[in-house]
Amino acid sequence: MTDAERLTTSDVFNPGQFPRYTYRSREVEETAVLKWWRDRGQILVVHGPSKTGKTVLMQKLLDDTDPIWIDGHGLESTDVMWARIADQLGLFTNVSRGSGEGDERSTNLEIKAGVSSTGIATNPTYTETVEKSLTYSVDRPVELVVKEALQLTERPLVIDDIHFVSTEAQKQIIQALKPLIFGNTKVPGRRVVFVSIGNRVINVLTNLDDMRDRMLPLPMQYWDQTDLEQIAKDGFVKLRFVDADGSLSSKLAGQSFGSPHLMQQLCRELCSGEPNNLLHEAPDPTELEPPISWETFFKAQLLDDVGRWITKLAKGPDPRGTKRDLTPTKSGRMVDAYQLLLLVMASTGPRLELTKDEIQVALNEVSNKVPPFKSVPTQTLSNLSLIAATKLLDKLPSLADLRARRDAGFDPYAQADLQPVLEYRDTGATSSLTITDPFFAFYLAWGLEDALDAINATSGAPTEDIAPAVDPQVEEDEWGNLV
Repeated sequence: MTDAERLTTSDVFNPGQFPRYTYRSREVEETAVLKWWRDRGQILVVHGPSKTGKTVLMQKLLDDTDPIWIDGHGLESTDVMWARIADQLGLFTNVSRGSGEGDERSTNLEIKAGVSSTGIATNPTYTETVEKSLTYSVDRPVELVVKEALQLTERPLVIDDIHFVSTEAQKQIIQALKPLIFGNTKVPGRRVVFVSIGNRVINVLTNLDDMRDRMLPLPMQYWDQTDLEQIAKDGFVKLRFVDADGSLSSKLAGQSFGSPHLMQQLCRELCSGEPNNLLHEAPDPTELEPPISWETFFKAQLLDDVGRWITKLAKGPDPRGTKRDLTPTKSGRMVDAYQLLLLVMASTGPRLELTKDEIQVALNEVSNKVPPFKSVPTQTLSNLSLIAATKLLDKLPSLADLRARRDAGFDPYAQADLQPVLEYRDTGATSSLTITDPFFAFYLAWGLEDALDAINATSGAPTEDIAPAVDPQVEEDEWGNLV
């Protein structure tokens, strides 16, 4: 078998693409989707953390239905939505009519259905034969044309990455689709799917009249160790690579932080990199070798854009020339509160969600302060969350900017075009810190300390305004000028 005839390692382990050879069935989620398909009448909202297989799940389950798939990026209004659907369906809005000998006019809005038994034709057609006639043209509203077409097809409408759509535009889109979802006396409701990071669109649906019971939330969770290991095992079998005791699969799964996307990447790089150098399916079973250094291997997978987020968060708000106090760590570093909290996150694994109590415990395990800290710096955690809710290339906000946003009730998760890498929800005793991007967690595990050393070596001791405490005496006693 020649190289051209063999599968490549990248064919089998393909992060960012549909996993043709390593798809893992998810019984709970698949059952929910099939029930939604039968029942109709609800918007299916598939939501969850980044890179957990939401889009892959819907591609797999809806493949036979030929879905109308549009992307949330740039979906600024219902007009844009109708235009994108019309483009996918090959629709037109201009109709010419006339009379005369030899005239022939036919206008068909026949759209391919997702159910093979319907017998509906494949494409919209418009034919015209004119020998002698007077003709005139009519431009029909694209919204009307699209709605008529959607009523003639069982193809579901999928709006992917709807979290990129502004809240106001989401409301308009939901209201525009509402009659199609309900159906009428002639046709049952059409099927609509929203795919989203986070649950912001669920909040929009809940607050709209008559929509609370017209949605079916389907949460997608981070994957467990067993499912991640199975990705490696299935792929290795397909490529005739051998991981006899499963230790390599287990090692990679343990560093994938619940993300099948990251697991695919690590599997590909293990097989194709040193010392294995296996770029194609092996002609005979071939034993895989571990890297010479796991640390070197994992550090080689760090993403530059995630590293820039680490740098932005580690610097904290714009210093404006003033200094913030430092605290010693047990590793021998001197860091400010922002860098300390990143080290605290990393020290937990990092875990993808931490309660306030867990942060408190980790804080005193990382720091070398005597006496130990008595509280968690909630203002600094809030500042980190607000900085994460900016765009990567935006300049660092000042501490005054962050205070103003917080005082105004700014909700970073109600903004379009933002995918914060972490989120702190200050809800008193139930406050929690969530890492929302597995690649950010991976960078905390393998690249944070090097990044902090590089930042502090080039910029000197971190500097920052001093944040006022809610209770100045308590803040002074417990944190001094650290925040």
